Amino acid sequence: MWLLEGFMKATWLQATTEGGSRFQELDIQIDITDPSGLLAAFKSKRYVANAVRFVHLLEGFVQDWHKARSVNLVIILAGTLKMETSQEWRCFGAGEIILVDDRSGQGHRGMAFEGAVHIVVVDLPQDFQADQWAQS
Repeated sequence: MWLLEGFMKATWLQATTEGGSRFQELDIQIDITDPSGLLAAFKSKRYVANAVRFVHLLEGFVQDWHKARSVNLVIILAGTLKMETSQEWRCFGAGEIILVDDRSGQGHRGMAFEGAVHIVVVDLPQDFQADQWAQS
């Protein structure tokens, strides 16, 4: 998760039209103007959330193939979360953001990789449109 030229980076895990799933890079638009002139805080627009959960995955945790029940924003606080789509495996560490939006198709699977993992899961509204996020 890095701020670069008005965008914060995230990874979008989405269903494919072929029934699989894939990762895609996503830019979250950040307003880089600062009315105070201090250049101390840059923010995105506000997004509505339905719920927030704090999750601790024990070392050795493995979750088999499943689909997202709703659109989830997963923020890694500590540890490494390894996730697999129908196309590839990726590891996500502290500070990284994953937008999980594979509510159809094969879904994904994940595991706590090399130790416990602490994450925050933000449930977004069912009508949340990730493809319009960067253009908001």
